Amino acid sequence: MRAFLLIGLMTLGGMAAAEDAPQVSIDLSTEQCNALGDVVDEITALRIEGKRQRRAIRVLTKGKTAVDERWQPAVPGLAEFVYSLNEDQLANDPGQAWRDACNAA
Repeated sequence: MRAFLLIGLMTLGGMAAAEDAPQVSIDLSTEQCNALGDVVDEITALRIEGKRQRRAIRVLTKGKTAVDERWQPAVPGLAEFVYSLNEDQLANDPGQAWRDACNAA
């Protein structure tokens, strides 16, 4: 589960995964973990509705349907995470899995 979180957080930060990259420690509060889990929930719902990844990003970063401005930079990385999941994983509530892993880190 920690590897799952680490991959998501690396994507979230836009960091390149290089072999010689230094270890990065990211401390997120419970509020941040829960807010980002909510964003994962929204992206998951859009994917289940059949929206393409780019459309989901646009929906959550532009206009009235946009998430809070402070979470918008995380949307592309979280969308990458959600759209990399297979159908079975979507049914396992990825938003809650994100919250659990994030809060456990």
